[in-house]
Amino acid sequence: MTSPARKISVVPDLPSVEVSDDLALDLYYWMTLTRAVEERALNLYRQGKLPGSYYTGRGQEAIAVGIALPLVRGEDGDWLSPWIRDLGSYLVHGVPVWRIFAQFMGKAGSTTRGKDGNLHIGGREWNIPCQVSHMADMIPLTVGAALAYKQRGEKRVAVTSFGDAATSRGDFHEGLNIAAVLEVPAVFVAENNGWGYSTPISKQTKVTDLHRKAAAYGIPAVSVDGNDVFAVYAALKASVDAAREGGGPQFVECKTYRMGGHAAHDKYESYMPMEVLAEWSDKDPIKRAEAILLEEREITEARLESIRERARDEVRQAVEQAEDDGYPDAAEAHQGVFAETAD
Repeated sequence: MTSPARKISVVPDLPSVEVSDDLALDLYYWMTLTRAVEERALNLYRQGKLPGSYYTGRGQEAIAVGIALPLVRGEDGDWLSPWIRDLGSYLVHGVPVWRIFAQFMGKAGSTTRGKDGNLHIGGREWNIPCQVSHMADMIPLTVGAALAYKQRGEKRVAVTSFGDAATSRGDFHEGLNIAAVLEVPAVFVAENNGWGYSTPISKQTKVTDLHRKAAAYGIPAVSVDGNDVFAVYAALKASVDAAREGGGPQFVECKTYRMGGHAAHDKYESYMPMEVLAEWSDKDPIKRAEAILLEEREITEARLESIRERARDEVRQAVEQAEDDGYPDAAEAHQGVFAETAD
């Protein structure tokens, strides 16, 4: 018995997806809220109010929001495992703003009950797994979730995002290979921001166009401008729809640039070229969205300012609620560490 012929993957043309004015404003709101949350959190970190370190996704808000908006939310919705720079994905997928600040502060209302201060956020109510790591570790888990959906005959999709350095790890290649062989409804999003901590992408992989790595496994792949929220949303919407309808795994590469160090404590000035950083500052995704909304869609500046004010109000209220929240009781330190059995 001969095996059926395998599809040979090519990089298709970018999909054409209709984005209404209401949806465009929704994308703008979530990006604006994401940046407002991160800017306030960074200030709190500098004031010594956030333990540990702090990681920001400034300049990558278009990707974080574009990833999550096409998905079905809720416990019975789509699986989402975001990267550490994708705070906006958590917000869009339903995690309340105040609980994110509580997470940063180690409060009782955080999703980890104070056991972790970073974006290792998870919760069954959002179908977001608590992160093992933000490298490539979550790729095999995402494949497992997608396989479960396929075996149960559910029209659900599993999505994960990761940085460019993750594509040089074994679990990336093993995950993509088995996803392709089993044709599971998974969507992989590679955020090519040029850096893995202080290592430039050219020093850790010869294939710097990351969508070509997916094509090698027979997975349909596209590459988009990661600072164009409309392009990111269109690519993710088409990929999610294809996976949901039985098209197997899909791959989206989003090309962007890390606007700063690996974390808030990182002295990035010692290794990042400042002229390149300045060049990418002009490609800010929120500014680009504003220009399109004002010039091409004739949205008024007053309407955009009302969205910005809404985001500022939400952040202010969320911080107050998180600060009023108490710390978990010390007796809880050992709870949720080991699996509990009936006996």
